Order: sequence, then C-alpha cells, then structure tokens
Amino acid sequence: TTETIHEFGLWGIRLLAVTLAITPFRQVFTQPKIVLLRRMLGVAAFTYLVIHFCFYIVDEKYALGTVASALVKRFYLTIGFSALLMLAALAVTSTDGMMRRLRGRWRMLHRLVYLAVILGTVHYFIQTKLNVFEPTWFAGAIGWLLIYRLMAHWLGVRRASAPWALALLSIAVGILTA
Repeated sequence: TTETIHEFGLWGIRLLAVTLAITPFRQVFTQPKIVLLRRMLGVAAFTYLVIHFCFYIVDEKYALGTVASALVKRFYLTIGFSALLMLAALAVTSTDGMMRRLRGRWRMLHRLVYLAVILGTVHYFIQTKLNVFEPTWFAGAIGWLLIYRLMAHWLGVRRASAPWALALLSIAVGILTA
C-alpha cells in the first residue's frame, strides 16, 4: 500500500508540474490552443492527489483520528495536506460558472497553485528521506517554471521567451539545483 500511496502522489505532482508547464510552452512555442489542456490536467492532478490521500487513510486502517493526529504531528503531512486543501479550492472553482461568478478574484485565487506546488514539492522532498535525487531534480524543474513566470511578468513574454533568456534561466536553475 505504501508504494501505491507514493505512486499516486508522485503522479499527482507530476501532473501539476505539467499543468504549470502549459503557459511557458504556449508562450515560447506560440501554441495558444494548448491552454485548453490546462484545466483538465489540473483537475487530473487534484484527483490523483485525493486518491493519494485516500490510500493513506486506507493504510491507516480508516482510523481518522490517527490520520488527523498524524497530520498535526508530522510536518511533511501538514504541508502536503495544506497543498491538497489549496488544490481542492482550485478544483471547485475551475468551472466556467465559478470563473464568471468570481471574476477578477478567480485569477487571484488560482495563483494559489504556485504555493500549492511549492508545498507539494517540499512534502515530496521531506518524505523521500533517502534518495533525494528525483525530488531535487523535480524542485529544479518547478523552480524553472516559477522563475520563468516571474521573468515573463518583469521582462514581458517576448523577452522572457528569447533563446538567450531561456538559456540563462536554464543555466541558473541548473546551478541552483546542483
């Protein structure tokens, strides 16, 4: 069961990373239609992470008191559960109707995805304990995606998507990851 828990969590966070990669991919390769995949991938990531949490509950023999206690006592579980709650808010508000109802607040709310992916990455890194190669590599990829967004905001999409900017970003994140 532990392996199943880890695999669902891993695939959930991978899908979340792919969701975040949609915008840079769309901007760098000028592929506007790919944005249509973002919502579906985000909801899929959330679904995998809910299953990840459900399998954890099963592993604890449905003892919800034990699960609640562990969520409070173990820092990495608190972090992971916080990220899951954020993603739940995003999944619930990802419909067209909620976008219309929330208007400008929708975009502000959905920026929680950045905090959720950072918390999810920290959760992944802490719970991995021994072989931290993959979580470290993953943190570097998430760092690249988030820093690219900051560059696009500060420099504009055109300059942030320039080959020199992408190369510089990749080298800097590679060094930081190493």
